[in-house]
Amino acid sequence: GKVFANADVRLWFEAGIKYNITKKVRFDFNQIVKYKADASKLSSISPEIAFKYKPIKFLELGTGYRFTIEPVIRDGVTRMDKWNRIVGDIQLRYNNKPISLRYRFRYQEEIGEKPGKKDKVRFVHTIRNKAYIGFALGKGFTPFLSAEVFYVIKERSEFKIHFIFL
Repeated sequence: GKVFANADVRLWFEAGIKYNITKKVRFDFNQIVKYKADASKLSSISPEIAFKYKPIKFLELGTGYRFTIEPVIRDGVTRMDKWNRIVGDIQLRYNNKPISLRYRFRYQEEIGEKPGKKDKVRFVHTIRNKAYIGFALGKGFTPFLSAEVFYVIKERSEFKIHFIFL
């Protein structure tokens, strides 16, 4: 048999603000820019807004909206695909210094143009589970490990796993 490998360096920039409306309610705005093809080609631009509500110390509820523009070459022409993403989150937190634990359950619904097809709308339903462990080593310095599992709901479902290290 033959073995093939394909490597691509991707780059993701994110900047934003967080504003505490009250002690329990927060507003977030983020701007995300992604590059692909060994970080040389624009993959997408996405402004995102979110609201977080923390009714009790260990529980955070959230909702958000992201609009994404992706340049895609289709039928020899570069088109701008547009995606709308709506999310709902439930996050559990446990902090006992120096250890911090988090678990987030997210349901997201994406609506956009179907890749490779003209004028077709695509709905993507995704369940995301994210775990986090941090270890505070000093004031303002916390190395962490985070992992997220994506489950895309469709005829043939797929799993994606992301690991993030500090």
